Amino acid sequence: MNIVVIISDTLRRDRLGCYGNTHIHTPHLARFAQRSVVFDRAYCASFPTVPMRADIMTGRFTFNYLGWAPLPSNETTLQKLLTNAGYKTMGIADTPFLLRNGYGYDNGFHDFRWVRGQGGYIAPKSMPGDWGDWEDTNYERRYEEDHCAPKTFAHAERWLERHYKEKFFLYIDTWDPHEPWDPPSHYIELYKPDWNGEFIRPPYGYWEEEGLTQDQVDTANACYNGEVTMVDHAFGKFIDRLESMKLLDDTMIIFTSDHGFCLGEHGILGKSLTKKGSFIAS
Repeated sequence: MNIVVIISDTLRRDRLGCYGNTHIHTPHLARFAQRSVVFDRAYCASFPTVPMRADIMTGRFTFNYLGWAPLPSNETTLQKLLTNAGYKTMGIADTPFLLRNGYGYDNGFHDFRWVRGQGGYIAPKSMPGDWGDWEDTNYERRYEEDHCAPKTFAHAERWLERHYKEKFFLYIDTWDPHEPWDPPSHYIELYKPDWNGEFIRPPYGYWEEEGLTQDQVDTANACYNGEVTMVDHAFGKFIDRLESMKLLDDTMIIFTSDHGFCLGEHGILGKSLTKKGSFIAS
């Protein structure tokens, strides 16, 4: 049995058709869900991006001893176990924190490809970060396939073309629909036809206190929803590739996320509240 694990960062379950949403276009995930087991009560243990990956790779609750930190080389991980069991193991990710500064989340894979572009993002004002290489990557974009999630899934398809006859474990990690919410305009206009080209920087706080208007919160939702639909489309192409190779019956596919995001609910725009140096999960 081949194994594919896909993480789509910051993806809210209530934005998916398989969980009852009839407004946001996610037909490929809905089609996938029809032939899958859909979990109604699944909860992340550690939070946010990096600690949750540590949990997935180790099968342990790592936050109480590791937190946001490099993955220790002596940890027993899923990829190590499968490599030792004879699987061809590959990781493909555009999530920026897994390799940089010695974080070592590629440890145990036969190979690992990082897709450049998400390294710098529109960080909340009270958290460290800047535009980073986002500006360079955005400058190079012309078409939808130049965006990170489509590129990441495309790399996964190409890898399959070379290794589909082997027993494999393929780990795919895309940061979308994490901010910056900047999908192609045709996706945003599905949810806000009069979109004026504005991208919203989430303040990770109470949006009214931060000076945002309701229209800006609506724009943030439209941009986020557009990213969800973009991820769905890229995922659908990947599933079609698996089907074209007659791999679906022999492959276990796990599609999940690490956490959600407050998009105006409770007056919050962010996945946490950050104030005076504190970090409080919402």
